[in-house]
Amino acid sequence: MHRILQSWLTGFEVWFLSKWANTSYKGICLCDMNSKKADDSEFIARTKQAMDMIEQKDPRRFRRIQKELRYIANKELNMTGQYQHSIKCCFIDYGQYPFKTHPEWYLCLYAGLLVHEATHGMLYSKGIRYTPENREQIERICHREQFRCSVRIKPEWRENLMETFDPTEWHFSWYASRWAQLWALIRRSQNSKRLAKQ
Repeated sequence: MHRILQSWLTGFEVWFLSKWANTSYKGICLCDMNSKKADDSEFIARTKQAMDMIEQKDPRRFRRIQKELRYIANKELNMTGQYQHSIKCCFIDYGQYPFKTHPEWYLCLYAGLLVHEATHGMLYSKGIRYTPENREQIERICHREQFRCSVRIKPEWRENLMETFDPTEWHFSWYASRWAQLWALIRRSQNSKRLAKQ
């Protein structure tokens, strides 16, 4: 019964994402689901740029992205990125990247994020599940892959890119109650809607 329900939920999620699909690029569907519709074309363009950069500078990790991600979807989150293994989707909160302040810098960080989330997919595909016991180790591995990709893209920025892993950045998602996380997400969505009206 559980497997049937899980299969049904996965099918529904795929159907729901397909309704938001804006385009497909290099075999990956790009979906914009956030409140700020004015940035849809920018999200698509920046994502394509980031994928091109990874393909050119780090082809091995780009192949990982192609293998582990079916969707890259933009929506409001309590973090910058999140991987959902059931549908092989990398959810990102594009609005948390202030590209206008330093386009090249944030494009490099964004590219690294895609590798980070694809690494979650790779580990899951190898049978390594995300649990309270090993989640810090998993995030450490994904962070290291993110850093390595970013350095391949911009080696001259190596000293400025954050190599040291800080587990406290994940404490809210690990330890906050579901209500606290839900309330934070509501505030994030409300803020996104306010910005969309400006």
